[in-house]
Amino acid sequence: MKRNRKGWFLGIDIGTGSCKTVVADENFTILGFSTAHYGGEDSRTKWLEQNLVDIFSATVKASIQAIEMANVEKRKCIAVSLGGALHTFLAIDGKGNPLIPAITWADTRAGTQAKRYRLSEEGLELYKRTGCPPHPMYPLYKLLWLKENELDIFRRADKFISVKEYVFSRLVGEYAVDYSLASGSSLFNVITLDWDELALELVGIPRSKLSNVCKPTEIFYFSNKEIADKIGIPHHTLLILGSSDAVNSSLGAGAFNPYQATCMVGTSGALRVLYDEPILDVKMRTWCYAIEPGKWLIGGAINNGGIILEWLKEILGINSTDYLLSLAENSNIGAKGLICLPFFAGERSPNWNFNAKASLVGLTLEHTREDIARSFVESIAFRLKSVQNALIELIPEVKEIRVSGGLTHSTLWIEILANVLGKEILVPQWKDTSAPGASLWAMKGANHFEKFTDIVSHIRTEKNLLPDPKKNQIYEQIFKLYEKLYARLSPIFDELHAYQFIS
Repeated sequence: MKRNRKGWFLGIDIGTGSCKTVVADENFTILGFSTAHYGGEDSRTKWLEQNLVDIFSATVKASIQAIEMANVEKRKCIAVSLGGALHTFLAIDGKGNPLIPAITWADTRAGTQAKRYRLSEEGLELYKRTGCPPHPMYPLYKLLWLKENELDIFRRADKFISVKEYVFSRLVGEYAVDYSLASGSSLFNVITLDWDELALELVGIPRSKLSNVCKPTEIFYFSNKEIADKIGIPHHTLLILGSSDAVNSSLGAGAFNPYQATCMVGTSGALRVLYDEPILDVKMRTWCYAIEPGKWLIGGAINNGGIILEWLKEILGINSTDYLLSLAENSNIGAKGLICLPFFAGERSPNWNFNAKASLVGLTLEHTREDIARSFVESIAFRLKSVQNALIELIPEVKEIRVSGGLTHSTLWIEILANVLGKEILVPQWKDTSAPGASLWAMKGANHFEKFTDIVSHIRTEKNLLPDPKKNQIYEQIFKLYEKLYARLSPIFDELHAYQFIS
């Protein structure tokens, strides 16, 4: 028997490694959910370049499964909204066909292009306009790489878009991008809320090569009847443009206020705050992305979140993340003096050193795989503490941190995070918050509520965890050593990067 509901909303999160979906009712109760992973066995296919057919298929599959689990009347779908991973890049021709695989944030092929602007006045000016520090993850620099290395594709491209924009266009028949996804390209001005003229001049493209920028509450309609029928929703269902996975993660966690930061650890990781004005850092340690008029996302991101645990699992021949974390739990705080600098995929905030390399320092014959696992988990927390130290200089009112992402399913991980960051940690009842956040845009776009704070009472936390003062003190000492190691090793990262290309 179908559940007798007035109506329901579908939130879709097109992430880096998978597509997650939720069905929520009008009280933001999650009725159904699903995850569909993308194909690709080797690390390049999985993390750096991705197949759009796999991504689109996963989006449809996850939507079908969430609706089936919810057991709702399909005709009562009020609205759908899409969230998408930041910094993805795609060139398409005039018929909407991809000319290259989808390139993710983790790809560093544009390192040479980004390095030109890293310490230049022009790079600082770009940051002041776009809120994006020079880094190869941003599509602006991927565009420069394409222009310099694949000129034929650059010239043939009708548009340069993100993965979310591609999926969106398949569903509604036109191109549109929300402020947040546009901000994550380094081509968008966070002050004027429009494509930035300096950035466009730099890469040498007209604005017609980019999608129309719209508010996240902009209303479109599901025009692809074949896909609507396949998913099982009415043709012409409302499709609300929505926002990025980063914004949705904060919204789904209920972090609507400046004193509330959201810490997400999925494939990558981030610490961020919703704020009522754009805040830029003179040291370019943090980024600033527009969300909608009067609201910005301020924060920093790390490349090396759950992705490094996936790497360690492969190396150790382990299939289960839970088992890997249980190994870490069997090692003591500080992993017997073993410190990991986890720059397996370079570095983002706060130093933006994309040539940074990973290191295990202090390794001896006495260390076990339990200690190595522990050092990896602690290293992710240390990276987030580096971001937190920069963020609280700009927004000192941050007092609590709401967590989201896959690692929040581990009690050990949450305890380590609380003790390293030294802040109260709140764990939302629904831990993977990006897809629920997407469903909130569906509700808001359909006028189900006016302000996000109107829905805050429906976003419950499962538990609160305060840091242990003694453990926090120990981690403060370890973190100082971690920073010293980074400072000592940092000068040779560029040399190591060059060395790896010597045949």
